[in-house]
Amino acid sequence: MRKTHFTAQEENDISLIMEETGISRKSAIRKLQRRARLAAKKVKAPKAAKPGVKSEGTTEAGKARSEGLRLYKLSGRPKKQDFIHVYGKPGVAWTWERRAQAVGLASAEEAAEKFQAMLAKPAKSCLVAESEPKTKGAANGK
Repeated sequence: MRKTHFTAQEENDISLIMEETGISRKSAIRKLQRRARLAAKKVKAPKAAKPGVKSEGTTEAGKARSEGLRLYKLSGRPKKQDFIHVYGKPGVAWTWERRAQAVGLASAEEAAEKFQAMLAKPAKSCLVAESEPKTKGAANGK
């Protein structure tokens, strides 16, 4: 609903706008209202910063996850197929420590650093043979 009654100050401003610009009363009222809106936007107080989420230390799982992501980046962000090529299907779910053991390296970081070199070799050629082969018959004595 449009305002039909203006204060004395607003009436004075409307007449000044009409004289200065040579526009109709209706246009002068619109111009006055537009100025008021712009002034209101400038006067508004800046928004208070939202309080940040305070972390109360990191959990062991969080530390392990961040270490795994660091090693993933170090290895060149390999795809699932790359892990399958180097370590076989189980290698996708392994941790970097387990991957290092599978290829006979001392640390997970070393496995991540050498991943691209292992990827260039033939499939599963870097894997070290298990010390205890698992056979179905040997466990039951059959």
